[in-house]
Amino acid sequence: MTPHTGGSRRVRIDVVDDHPGNPLPFWRRLGYEGSERVALTWGEKTSSALVLRKEL
Repeated sequence: MTPHTGGSRRVRIDVVDDHPGNPLPFWRRLGYEGSERVALTWGEKTSSALVLRKEL
């Protein structure tokens, strides 16, 4: 089952972009957009991430 066949209308991803080799250009080329910032924490590490969304 894909998100679209499951009834979803959009996809949301949180992209960590505070390191070398920033992946944002890749996701933007695929049509994802966003400007909301969040902090993601794994154990003792906290990273800045950009919330991206794409309409299906």
